[in-house]
Amino acid sequence: MAFDSFFLSNLVNEFNYTIIDCRVVKIHQSDHNTLIIRFHGKSGNYRLMISANPQSARLYLTEAQNENPSVPPIFCMVLRKYLEGARLLSVEQTPYERVLRLDFLIHNDLGDEDYCSLIVEIMGKHSNVILVDNENRIIDGLRRYSSLVSRHREVLPNRQYIAPPIQDKQVIAELSTEELAACFFKLPAEQSLREGLIAIGKGISPQLATELLLSANLDKNIMVGEMGEYEFIQIKTAADSLYGRVKNKCFAPTVLLNQNGQAEDYAAFPLLSWTDGQQIAFDSPSAAIDFYYQKIDEVRLLNNSKNELIKLLTKHKKRLDKKIALQEIDLAKALSSEGYKEAGELLSVNIYKVKRGMESITLDSFYEQGKQVQVELNPALSPQENISRYFKLYSKAKNGRVKIEQHLSENLSEREYIESVTLTVEKTENITELEPIRNELIQQKYLRPSFNARSKQKEKNKPEQLPPRSYTSSDGLEILVGRNNKQNDKLTLKQAAENDIWLHTKDIPGSHVIIRLNGLEEVPERTLTEAAALAAFYSKASSSDNVPVDYTRVNQVKKPAGALPGKVIYFQQKTLFVTPSKLKENK
Repeated sequence: MAFDSFFLSNLVNEFNYTIIDCRVVKIHQSDHNTLIIRFHGKSGNYRLMISANPQSARLYLTEAQNENPSVPPIFCMVLRKYLEGARLLSVEQTPYERVLRLDFLIHNDLGDEDYCSLIVEIMGKHSNVILVDNENRIIDGLRRYSSLVSRHREVLPNRQYIAPPIQDKQVIAELSTEELAACFFKLPAEQSLREGLIAIGKGISPQLATELLLSANLDKNIMVGEMGEYEFIQIKTAADSLYGRVKNKCFAPTVLLNQNGQAEDYAAFPLLSWTDGQQIAFDSPSAAIDFYYQKIDEVRLLNNSKNELIKLLTKHKKRLDKKIALQEIDLAKALSSEGYKEAGELLSVNIYKVKRGMESITLDSFYEQGKQVQVELNPALSPQENISRYFKLYSKAKNGRVKIEQHLSENLSEREYIESVTLTVEKTENITELEPIRNELIQQKYLRPSFNARSKQKEKNKPEQLPPRSYTSSDGLEILVGRNNKQNDKLTLKQAAENDIWLHTKDIPGSHVIIRLNGLEEVPERTLTEAAALAAFYSKASSSDNVPVDYTRVNQVKKPAGALPGKVIYFQQKTLFVTPSKLKENK
């Protein structure tokens, strides 16, 4: 995360144009780490979000609405006592550090004017928010700790506030070339130039160190011991330009997106080092960081929702696996019932050899010449009763085998369905795609519906289901890919024309794929291969090579009565083998 001192400087510049001279109207603490301070001023209303989260400490202006606990935490109540109604006088950053001080004009219990400050320390796992009075004594802190935790200072009420220790680093732009060289020569000769910049440069984060090297046109792998006058001059020139941006307030807040459109980072200005995706510029640093965390939250929500559904489906699959294993054992036993039939038939033909009281008899087999079969007998029964006993055993086993085969077939079909839904969940790329899958699982009784008022309101206002994924082949033909089982059925059985081409991975869970021929009699070979590669990509075999893909005309695809969503049978198919790939989706 790039919440470095340069980005904080960008935010301070924004705060000076927005919330300075505004009054605090309300304070909320939505969780242990997060505060929301609502301001009102002549230019409008603002919400300052302050997070001391160890993994993503930050502060910025946001429009997001946070849910608040019914009972506010103690620190929130302390802030309300001192700051509600207070006017923000100034916002100051410790130079090139991630420490911010917000000074407020308040009124004490006697109604007299007084002053206090809210200090925000962005320091990773040591991040904190501390309220101090006009004599710099601590009123309270979001995180309290004593000298047992920190030898440098205590964060406890009535203790004197001591600022975090400032690192022994230099503002490179304020050094001469000779002074810069002297700083580097104190470092180990085998240390890389990039690591050296981070070690000596005040405010220089790993991201900015890489940026400095690119601006200076220097190799990031060069060692400190290999540096000379040219390298020091180049670094000094690049550093003057970088620090000058802060001094002259030349900011251009930017969010960095990867090639999949996911937010990777943000910065106070565009980065030369970012070549793996897109950079989006914003009018303010708050807008940039708000957008970044909105994107991050979307991914987190998507992954959490996917994991929840996959966990549910895995549980059902494990249950089915156990049932199938037991049924396969029962079926193997049932298949041995043919021995009962043979025993009964052998006794019937050789009844004259069978006597009451015999425990067994050895007879020649009907089915294998020269083989003899030993038939066990009940000595208490007559020959005819022994024959009847074997035919009854055969009849019972045969009837049981039919039921076992039926249940086994149903469970195998259900397991195939669960595997296909699991694959669909894994392939989803945004939260909107999960809603129809969740509804499908509710209809199939795998999930319970929620009946509370909020869910009903969401149901009423939920967006329409996304259409099938759409691609254009190299021959200009449209290729459609279903996003879930319900959509697979609709795409194949209702939307596709009878003459269109239907594709699906052979005996492998995957999406239905349709090539729209638009009146063409035959599908071009290149389009067929591209569609097959898409079918392989949106299947369980997406990481394999030479994936078998069946294809046929849509009029050869049928849905059996009572079949689960996405389940079809097809005829007159041909098979080709392809390596999975994905074309650029139409927007």
